[in-house]
Amino acid sequence: MSEISDAHKDQLVAATRHVMVDFNQMKAFSADPLVMVEGKGITLTDHKGNRYIDGLSGVFAVSVGHGNEEIISAITAQHRRLSFSSPIMTTTDRALELASELIRLTGGRFDIVKQFNSGSEATEAAMKMARQYHRQTGGPERYKTISFYRSYHGATMGALSATGWPQLRAPYEPFLTGAIHAHPPIPGSCRACTGSCTLGCLAQIRDIIQYEGARTVSAIILEPTMLTAGVHDIPPEFLRGLRALCDETGVLLILDEIVTGFGRLGTWFAAEQAGVWPDILCVGKGLTGGYAPLSAVLLSEKVGRAFWGEPAQGVQFQAGHTFASNPVSAACGLAVIRYIEKHGILDNVRMRGAELESRLRKIAERYPIAGHVRGRGLLYCIEYVNPATGGALAADQPIGTAVQQAARRRGLLVRASPHNNTLAPPLIVTPDDINTIADILDESVAEVNEQFRVHGQLDLAVAFGL
Repeated sequence: MSEISDAHKDQLVAATRHVMVDFNQMKAFSADPLVMVEGKGITLTDHKGNRYIDGLSGVFAVSVGHGNEEIISAITAQHRRLSFSSPIMTTTDRALELASELIRLTGGRFDIVKQFNSGSEATEAAMKMARQYHRQTGGPERYKTISFYRSYHGATMGALSATGWPQLRAPYEPFLTGAIHAHPPIPGSCRACTGSCTLGCLAQIRDIIQYEGARTVSAIILEPTMLTAGVHDIPPEFLRGLRALCDETGVLLILDEIVTGFGRLGTWFAAEQAGVWPDILCVGKGLTGGYAPLSAVLLSEKVGRAFWGEPAQGVQFQAGHTFASNPVSAACGLAVIRYIEKHGILDNVRMRGAELESRLRKIAERYPIAGHVRGRGLLYCIEYVNPATGGALAADQPIGTAVQQAARRRGLLVRASPHNNTLAPPLIVTPDDINTIADILDESVAEVNEQFRVHGQLDLAVAFGL
């Protein structure tokens, strides 16, 4: 890395007062900013020269690592051929090739591909497409979308309407009409079961459809792994039951695989592992490895045919975005797919994921504050508990955030909610990388666990380096 002068470092820090970093209060961020200037493999370097293992793949996107020359070469070559073409009157060879590849990866289960720029655009478009599909197939009253509390589907108004976290929704309410939330089939949210799963949560969805009126419900959207809820996998039997319920009632099923798609769980898509395919599939993030903005919505043949007609019928999807179907982004997506296949990345995810799980479970056995380990592939969460009771932590005991800060001081970046940490390293990690990540996390949990043991509570000043 070329040396950054002290004066330039000061300029960068001062400039943080004039930007907004996602979900951060900038007064606090600017006091100790994290400004990245370089990345290589699984490592990032900040403006001070500190190096960090990217334990979150950026934000679940950097699937094939930073500075990947095969991807960079594909992007550069495409820029030399064609960087942009009007998305309202043309398509490009690369966009068409990518659509064919996405259909191939799903085993031909989908027929139409619409490319966008971000996960929020994809999920919002999916819900719009569902409404338009019903309007054009004899169900114009179907406008309601069922989603789940503790879910996250994006930051646009429609996507936030389906998101199930009050703190994310409150600044922008009221939202669109027709957004209905249900309790998800995960511990701590579903009230239907007291021991083993009875699929009572599925019966609740049936009740919602019945009492809302099946003729008014357009779609159900869910994440096969609920990330922001703490990496909870939706049980396959629930997904199978939900698929059958949607078929019975004419409701479309939308799977939000923005995070779980493209190898994160060890297969191309989470739908493969559950054996349940939706009517509409949303993908993004790992599709381009973080090298270009790209997402996509895949439509089944049943749904796609509703948008195919004569110009006078006006049945085309009536929405678009300037940079959607961009040839450079499409070329990037093609290169990432080829890289994953060429280098056996899915096999690597399964092997390294098993190693990571083993190390995380040892951490949970060793430290009383580490209560639960959840996940699969290279997407895992450690949930922290009150060591005295084994139960949930109080709101003023942000152990997850304290562990995140301790890990950052040691050179590892992880995601934190107040009471958990999420790990999702790039899919190219080696066994040595897994051990280094786990060693740093072990030391960080040990530090916070000892602080909690000695003081009986979390010393926030120490935890956050104040």
